[in-house]
Amino acid sequence: MRPQKWAHGPMGELALVLVEVEPHAGQWMWSASLNSRNGSGQGYRALPKWGKFAPSRSGAVAQAAEEVRAFMHRATAAEQKRITEWLAAILANSNTGAARNEKPMYLGCHCGFSGDFDLFTRTPKGGDLPRNEYQCPKCYRAWRVEAQGPGRWTPQGQYIPPDSVCVPILPRQ
Repeated sequence: MRPQKWAHGPMGELALVLVEVEPHAGQWMWSASLNSRNGSGQGYRALPKWGKFAPSRSGAVAQAAEEVRAFMHRATAAEQKRITEWLAAILANSNTGAARNEKPMYLGCHCGFSGDFDLFTRTPKGGDLPRNEYQCPKCYRAWRVEAQGPGRWTPQGQYIPPDSVCVPILPRQ
């Protein structure tokens, strides 16, 4: 995590490495970003204009991991070790998940409603929500989930979602 001060906002932290995988037109797009404590940083969003597509989710994760390996030399030695361990974990999780389900996303809201990603909507009553923000169909609260590590599959074939923190989105003033 790299400390970051946003203009007119609070001090926060940026993830060391961020990999995004998004569905698009029957394929999967990916992106990879780096934010090192030594000041090195690069990245982009998963958008169709970059032309980075894979036929499966696990293929997109593997391609993103290759990009991370290519630019991780810009991080500190300690960060490179953490990145290598993290990549091994997400690749193992991606390969396990791909055999059973291409979209193992499970979300939960403060009101107690939880379920598969498809149960939640991205369009509230007042228009579209920004990317990665959702609305609970039970309480209509806008929120996003920040995962705390990868999910996992049990030997019985059940997906256990990652521990997560629900972050409510406050109305703009």
